[in-house]
Amino acid sequence: MTIKKIIISSITAVFILMGCRSFGQELPDDVFDSLPQAFGNTVQDVPPDLGKIEFRESLSRNGDVRVRASISVDSEISKFTVKKAFLSYRIKDSGEALTTVDMIKESPKSDFWYSQLQNLKAGVEYEFFISAFDEIGNSVVQLPTMKDLDKNNMTEVVTDDADKDIPKAMDILTVRFGYDGKDVEACVSTVEKFKSYSVLGASVVLVGFISDDVRYHPSRSITENTGGFIGYFPAMNKQGIFTVSQLSSGGDPIAPVKMFTAGKNVCMTAEANKLTTTPERGLKVFAATGAMTAIGGRMFLGDASPYSIVYFRGSTYTPEGDIP
Repeated sequence: MTIKKIIISSITAVFILMGCRSFGQELPDDVFDSLPQAFGNTVQDVPPDLGKIEFRESLSRNGDVRVRASISVDSEISKFTVKKAFLSYRIKDSGEALTTVDMIKESPKSDFWYSQLQNLKAGVEYEFFISAFDEIGNSVVQLPTMKDLDKNNMTEVVTDDADKDIPKAMDILTVRFGYDGKDVEACVSTVEKFKSYSVLGASVVLVGFISDDVRYHPSRSITENTGGFIGYFPAMNKQGIFTVSQLSSGGDPIAPVKMFTAGKNVCMTAEANKLTTTPERGLKVFAATGAMTAIGGRMFLGDASPYSIVYFRGSTYTPEGDIP
């Protein structure tokens, strides 16, 4: 039996509990042909994660610094590996734009990736942010703190190709995140402008978040989720943070969010402490769209994005420069 219609997000579990059918993204027929799979029979929800991050200055001390990081996917629960990684950096508190360079895998069997930087200023503190992606788009991202939450300068944490069998207004292309030290903003971009209604019913856009033991249990999915969803139901005039039970029952949110739409973007802003009490652990996030029928209140899944582990911090390093 082909698995081209398998939905890769664990949001599927919620819709199944509601007694609905699902449809969605296409994956190659051989994606899940061999074990081990990720958590669950049809769920690939294991993003890469970051381990040790090291800085090594060259002996010449001329501003040449190698940034080295351990980046891997848990091979016991996922068959996928890290495909690409990037390093972004800037002078700390400068407000300048980030410079982004590729990271290189040290060897085929190594988990370490590195970038070699040149001409960094001696005695100046720099901040560094790493992002990495596996073979199907799951990612780990360190978010820089923004002075102002601006949708045009946020960090892209998830990308998802267009899907031909999904209504274009529900077809997710990217998910971007921003963090200003207090609030987290998530912007979901769709192929066409998100609408209150589709041919399936009243539309909804969601950003799921999982905060408990993200680093130590990277495959934890919605069936064990004690976090919830940031959601926007324009037809029902509802927006806010929802638990799984409130989402499935159509209840009111447990906390408010700010939201706005801009073209093909739906952006929702929530206080970080409403999403997690342990921000140092980061959040595991994903996005989804769906629709609720007018009769019977059945929910249909539209699209579901890959997953990302998002950290609200990076690393810092100050080059020593020449020794007198």
